[in-house]
Amino acid sequence: MEEFKTEFQDDVAIVTIKGCFINHQWVKFMNNAMDTVLTNGNCVAMVTTSEGKHYCQGLDLDWMKETEVEAVEDFLQDLNELKIRLLTLGIGTVAAINGHCYGAGSIFALCHDFRVMRTQRGWFCFPEVNIGLRIASNLHTLLRLKINNPSVSRDAMVFGKRYTAEEAERVALIDRSCHGDHLLEVAMYKVRSTIGESRLNRDIVNAMKQDLYSPYVQQRYIKGSINTHVYAKSRTSTIKHT
Repeated sequence: MEEFKTEFQDDVAIVTIKGCFINHQWVKFMNNAMDTVLTNGNCVAMVTTSEGKHYCQGLDLDWMKETEVEAVEDFLQDLNELKIRLLTLGIGTVAAINGHCYGAGSIFALCHDFRVMRTQRGWFCFPEVNIGLRIASNLHTLLRLKINNPSVSRDAMVFGKRYTAEEAERVALIDRSCHGDHLLEVAMYKVRSTIGESRLNRDIVNAMKQDLYSPYVQQRYIKGSINTHVYAKSRTSTIKHT
């Protein structure tokens, strides 16, 4: 896996994710990218995207199965801290979803302020039920904050419904759908049109987001709070958590 690429177009940062599956290295590279973005004092927003037909395919279960329990616990804690950092970042954030967005990748996308998804390619879904995974309770808190329609929560989280970009827009899982050729353009327009011309105080934006998402932010991941051993090297189980 390569370091993620960070570029600036005027006052907007574009972070290109270099890896479909989330593991400890992916978390490190995403944190590095956000560090780079925040060092630019003129930056008012960050867009994340990827290359090819996938935005993010979720947890790297193969890596987790070959990893000791303690290392998996550390990874899940670091991943939760990354989600909180992204969720409360002091600038605007947009997920420019270029293709398939699954499981933990969909949760990562929901941690952005806005989501724009290309049409004619990719599903937005939570496939945990189809592969024997159980979503952890702290993530249910986050999902309830981000998905306001109980029917959508039921269909997406309990039954693993897959959404095209157009369907995801209709049920407000994303903010806009568009042709792939215009994905970054629409993503940047969405955040710029919301922020306007003013340069918002990053500390205040961070504080506002902390307050808005406090039920999840305050519900920190606690090691041992889920059955981590179910997909770690030393044990097995029929019920798994993400």
